[in-house]
Formats: sequence, C-alpha cells, structure tokens
Amino acid sequence: MNEIENFLEKASHAREELEEMRLELEAREKDPSGLKAVQYDQPHVSGGELHDLSYNLVKKEEAEEAYKRRWSQRLTYIMACSSAIYKIACLLPKENLLSVVILLVYGCKHIPIEELGEKLLVSRAEGFKLHRQAIRELTSKHYIEVRAIMAQVNQFTKGEGDP
Repeated sequence: MNEIENFLEKASHAREELEEMRLELEAREKDPSGLKAVQYDQPHVSGGELHDLSYNLVKKEEAEEAYKRRWSQRLTYIMACSSAIYKIACLLPKENLLSVVILLVYGCKHIPIEELGEKLLVSRAEGFKLHRQAIRELTSKHYIEVRAIMAQVNQFTKGEGDP
C-alpha cells in the first residue's frame, strides 16, 4: 500500500471514530458510578482522598468538556478528510470511472474493494484493476497535488499525533 492509498484508507475510516466516541458518551451517561455521595453511616476509612459529591461533579464536568473538545476536533478532521477525498477524486479523469472508483471505495459509503466490480457492473477482477489504475494515476500524475491536499488535512492533527 503506497502513501496515497494509506492516507485515503485512514481518511475513510475517520468517521468510525465518531461512532466509537458516541458509544463512549452513552456508556458514560448510563454509568453514574462517578457520582457517589459520602456515606456517613459506613465505617470511617483513613487515608486516601476526600471525595464529596461536589468534587465528583466538578470532575465529571471537566471530563465532559474534554470530551466535547475531542468531539469537535474529530469532527473538524472528518470534514477535512471527506473534502480531501472529494478533491483527490476530482483530480482523476471522469470518462474512465477512476474518480468514481475513489469516491466509492473511500467516500461516504466506503464500499470494500472486493465489492467494487459488482457496484460498477463489471467483474470483480476489473474492479480491482480500476482501483489499482486510479491509485497508480494519482501517484504518477498527481502526486504533488495529492500531497498538498494531504498536508491540508494533516494540519488538523499537528502536535496531536495521529488522529
């Protein structure tokens, strides 16, 4: 897998992270374990930290704010990825289906390459061939433009590591 194909694959899977984050939020909202009041009728335990209800509420609010920041960053990154996939597809000639191949495999629907031939009403082998041809053309004829698009997307993750 070359650099461009790697980027396209990573960009196409970015949306899945939002779903994971949504499930994380649902789990956190269903689990009130972080909100425990002091139980004065229980035996006193020495050591540890004093955690009353207000302390737990503050920690929960801080965690929610951090979650909202991550959500916003991911959403911005995903929008940039979607735009990048479209821009990259537009670099390819429309008359030989190569731009359509990129949009089908890496766009919103993210069709597996194995099913590409079926979607284009050609053989499975022809679907693989069209995909290879699209990646080859992007690498050989549009490398500089694609690298510029990739750099625009990567600016959203600057200093944060991989998105």
